[in-house]
Amino acid sequence: MKLERARQNLQWPSIERVGRALFGDRIGLLLWVGLVLTFAGFWRVGFFLTDSYTVANTLVNVADGHLAITNVQYSLTLGTQPGLHQYEGVLYGRNYGQAFLALPVLWLLDAGAMVAAPRFLLLGGWTLGLLLFTRQLGILLDRRDTFAIVGGIAAVASLVIGASVATPIDDGNLALLALQLSTILVAACGGLLVYRLVDLFENGSIAIAAGVAAGLATPIGFWASLPKRHVIVAVLMIGAVYCFARSRKTGDRRFRAVAYAFAGLVAWVHAFEGFFLVATIASVDLATARTNGWRELAVVGLVLLLALSPAFATNAAISGNPMQPPRLLPGVGVGDVEFSPQGELRSGDARSDVRTSGGGEILGGDAGGGDGESKSGEAGGANGGSANDGSGGSQENHGPGIVAWLVGSLAGLAAALIGLLPQPPDTVMVILGFVISNVTDGIAVLGQSERLGHIFVRSGYIHGVDYAVNQFEAIELTVLESMPLLGALAAVPVLAGRAIRRRGRSALQWPRALAPARQTDLLIATLAIVFTVIYLSRLPVYSMLTVRYLTPIYLLGLYGVVRLTPVGDCVALAPRVLGLGYAATVGLGTIGFLAAVFLLEPALGEAVQLHAIVNLSAAGALALVVIARTLVPDRIRPSWLAGTLAVAAGLTTVYLLFAAIVYFTYGNFAFDGVRVIADMLATSV
Repeated sequence: MKLERARQNLQWPSIERVGRALFGDRIGLLLWVGLVLTFAGFWRVGFFLTDSYTVANTLVNVADGHLAITNVQYSLTLGTQPGLHQYEGVLYGRNYGQAFLALPVLWLLDAGAMVAAPRFLLLGGWTLGLLLFTRQLGILLDRRDTFAIVGGIAAVASLVIGASVATPIDDGNLALLALQLSTILVAACGGLLVYRLVDLFENGSIAIAAGVAAGLATPIGFWASLPKRHVIVAVLMIGAVYCFARSRKTGDRRFRAVAYAFAGLVAWVHAFEGFFLVATIASVDLATARTNGWRELAVVGLVLLLALSPAFATNAAISGNPMQPPRLLPGVGVGDVEFSPQGELRSGDARSDVRTSGGGEILGGDAGGGDGESKSGEAGGANGGSANDGSGGSQENHGPGIVAWLVGSLAGLAAALIGLLPQPPDTVMVILGFVISNVTDGIAVLGQSERLGHIFVRSGYIHGVDYAVNQFEAIELTVLESMPLLGALAAVPVLAGRAIRRRGRSALQWPRALAPARQTDLLIATLAIVFTVIYLSRLPVYSMLTVRYLTPIYLLGLYGVVRLTPVGDCVALAPRVLGLGYAATVGLGTIGFLAAVFLLEPALGEAVQLHAIVNLSAAGALALVVIARTLVPDRIRPSWLAGTLAVAAGLTTVYLLFAAIVYFTYGNFAFDGVRVIADMLATSV
């Protein structure tokens, strides 16, 4: 009898349970599949920025079973690419977490390529996704038969059209395909996680709108098929926020620990951002948790250590020091301005005789590694040399009484723990100096209004930015130009002021006394501030396109927008206006910009700046309407604000479409049916 019960308890989890754990509900699955299909539909197989060569080669060598770059399968020339690093005469890549994430996708593509050509493999996968989407939509709307017929016709049509115009994809591009496809899958998870996060505190219609907007009305859609780290970091960050929020909403301590797992994995992709994410979450978590017992904290610490272990293991395997990520190693390549403490200081230690060129399929590529490039060349500067000689702790010992003893004891304990790590003192002090300098430099930028304007408000030609790498085209957008929906955040000071006036001092509560939703708001705001400040000193810069270094704050900002009371009310009260307004904006906006391109024949920079002006106007209009709705709600109808939101979101989608199909023509489309349409548009305009 006991044996029978044991066997019953050891049953594998059902597909339904796994699906609920991953997607939450059928809407979540539908949203994720829909975003994957959309992002894949405009996927170009090629290198958009030169940094991707290094990451692709990293994946190739990881797939071969080693971390060193010995097989250069993708190259601008026969030499190195920006972002390569060297240790003891051996070349290494970076963003190893991103490479390992793409590894299972590469294995699947390799296995599938044994049965079908890569082009037909992708076409078959997209068709199956379309069938899954229509089936789930039919179940959700209780019209299974109708959508089964529609899905079958659409699937057959896509197969016939795609096969009739198909061109071959070289098998040597499988690693690049895996890298791009993994980023697409992760980008779709961003919309899914935003939906599940908002669904914890708001009604279903608001959550659905937020999930769709995360993919189609933010720059996430722009970077979905471009294998840069920014989307991965943004999605892992919103995953950590979701787990934090769920732990507060349900009291489930497991999600508190999983939040740290998401944060720790960021260090495997980019150690600098991982450090700030872990530190910020820990600060807010400890301040807002109802209990901080040693057992609970021990579980959190263990999970964090496990999440950091891949990064530590990779670092140790490369340099022998788990605290030294590849970005702290000497750089090899053009420019060598890395986003690391040693970018300029170490770049001359060892260089390859063969230099990378600016040719190839690049649009204003990240010469010199990209992640640290700034308009004033401040990548190294005071960062690497400010090790402080270990004097910071000794100076604090001069304080009086028990405070001095306590500080000195803590400093001694930290020094003892640091001493257990291999060769850590210099590394740790350099990292701390780098972190402090970036924070202080970012805070200093807050006093430079013109510079902030070029980052957040209006782009155009910015004095001091090197446009030569972009063929002297002003293709950069500011934060508001990239995502007009953020204009709604103009109501935050008004709402905060009204709350303080109405409730007085009671509006300011201790973090631990806040409701779960407010604690999540606090974490979102803190993360947005931190990840903005640490990058301000490096902005604006060429090839930032949609201010890509600030990509994580777009999802955070979107959550802030839907949490605004006027916005939530209008979405809930006027969902039809929101949906129809969005569709009309996308349709009419597409026609309008096609006409502008056809009649005016603008250069690339002029076309992008036309979008910038229109998007900024939409952001300004949204700011005015949401503030008016906040101050005089009786005079501003919900449909007005819903319509303004729809226009702001739709214009972003229009830009994403034009950027993918018309403006940035690198590589070949993954699906030849889209290529035919793009060629027709190129011929007509």
